[in-house]
Amino acid sequence: MDADQLAVEHLAWVRNVVWRRWGRVVRHHDLEDMYQAGTVGLLEAARRFDQSRGVGFKTFATPRVFGAVVDHLRKIQGRRRQRPALSYCDELPETAAQPWSVESEVARVRAATMARLRRVMPTRLARMALMRSFDGMKLQEIGDVFGTSDSYVSKLLEPVREYVVSAIESECA
Repeated sequence: MDADQLAVEHLAWVRNVVWRRWGRVVRHHDLEDMYQAGTVGLLEAARRFDQSRGVGFKTFATPRVFGAVVDHLRKIQGRRRQRPALSYCDELPETAAQPWSVESEVARVRAATMARLRRVMPTRLARMALMRSFDGMKLQEIGDVFGTSDSYVSKLLEPVREYVVSAIESECA
């Protein structure tokens, strides 16, 4: 079987591999870029695959597909760092004249924070961060909302916490 035919037969498998690993934590357009990077890894694996070695193609190709996607993520990471940082000293958006209450103020701050977080991270991750910080939800409760485990939620939120802390420190320094 030639390399092109091998690659064509496994295109759907690449989409499945990328979705299972990164699909629930990235935005749609980022996911499409990751599919393309995974496909480049698949093509490279198809060219280098030697059936006489007794290793299955998927076993051989998996590290190359993951490696290509990780290389892509590292390449775009520099661009992401150039996005505007969270600014906690900016004015919150004004709302229509309403009587002041603690609940309305919390809702206003929450909406402003969500808007800032969505500029620098995927919406799903921003929602998790808000559920944890504003709503005081436990990791297990957040996991139940998103259909994932509490340990996975914790793993996702750790870099968010570090980012927010560094943003606050740099803003207030």
